[in-house]
Amino acid sequence: MEHPATILVVDDSVQVLHLVRSILQREGFEARTAESGEQALELAQENHFDLVVMDAMMPGMSGFEACDELKRMPRHQGTPVLFLTGMTDLRTYQQAVDVGGDDLLGKPINRAGLLIRVRSLLRLSELRASRERHVRRLEEQARELQRLERQRTELVDFLLNDLEPPLAALHRWVGRLKGAGGESAEIQQAADELGHEAGVLGRLVSNLALVAPESGAGLVADRRPIDLGMLMEDVCARARSSVERRGLELRLSIDPDAAARRPEADAELLRPALENLLDHARRFCEPGDRIELALAVVSDQAVALRVSDPGRGAEEEQTRSMREAAFSGSLPRGRGLGLEYCRAVAEAHGGSLAIHPEQDALRAEILLPAPRH
Repeated sequence: MEHPATILVVDDSVQVLHLVRSILQREGFEARTAESGEQALELAQENHFDLVVMDAMMPGMSGFEACDELKRMPRHQGTPVLFLTGMTDLRTYQQAVDVGGDDLLGKPINRAGLLIRVRSLLRLSELRASRERHVRRLEEQARELQRLERQRTELVDFLLNDLEPPLAALHRWVGRLKGAGGESAEIQQAADELGHEAGVLGRLVSNLALVAPESGAGLVADRRPIDLGMLMEDVCARARSSVERRGLELRLSIDPDAAARRPEADAELLRPALENLLDHARRFCEPGDRIELALAVVSDQAVALRVSDPGRGAEEEQTRSMREAAFSGSLPRGRGLGLEYCRAVAEAHGGSLAIHPEQDALRAEILLPAPRH
């Protein structure tokens, strides 16, 4: 304790009061005295005590009765009580326990025995108070997390409701633009580009709905044997035209060993995850850059679905945070909802999302369990 413990000594014997008080004061404790149970309760009503040392048998109100009343006071519910008694039989111990007593010390009083019990009870009381403070703090934090979770869920609902109408309108206008463009290659290209961006926005909305569902929910993968090589080829074919329109090169590399594994996975979750990684890569590329999509073996138990790009469009601070993440093993904040979705997909399969900032490239990969058969 930071301050000297304050101890209330209660006994109908003036000699015992003076003896116990002198022993405690020589050890640096603050000691106050009361000559009866009634007087002890009056002092306890107005003062805080860290410990009560009380005679069990006193005329009028006994120490057991006084302890029972003391423990009913809000400020002294956790105050330890050490009984002084000339009787240390089992029945006396049981009486002490029944009224909330913490220990017994037999009379005549032994200085060493008194100090051992006093220090032990004060230490136990301090530990109990510390535990209660931690419990209260944890309860407060849990309530705050629940409040934030409710706010997050409400915010997601608002965003989804507000984003759906303009997104639907965007898709309608893309269709009208394509129909009204006629033979104009420039208008058709603009419509294609706008349609692609509308698709990216649509995936982000879907990601938001999947990554931030109601409290306690999460992505659940419908796992079935899957040909990852065919999945990668399909994603590459779908993305090639939009990538090449930006002056970028898209290359696909499939390790035959990885393609032969046929892991159990959910293609409907993995396909948009790979598309998200490709969208992320395109944002950090310049005309003439190359994006590489690869299926590779990581170990006898896992494969990697990789998307690599030069990463030249990334700001210095972003690149630094990605390098730090490579050492910490955690995804840096602010990297977009698409990456959060990819991580959720990987974890739903029992895998993980890894980010590898390298000297001349930025590589993101979804690691999936895929044992070699």
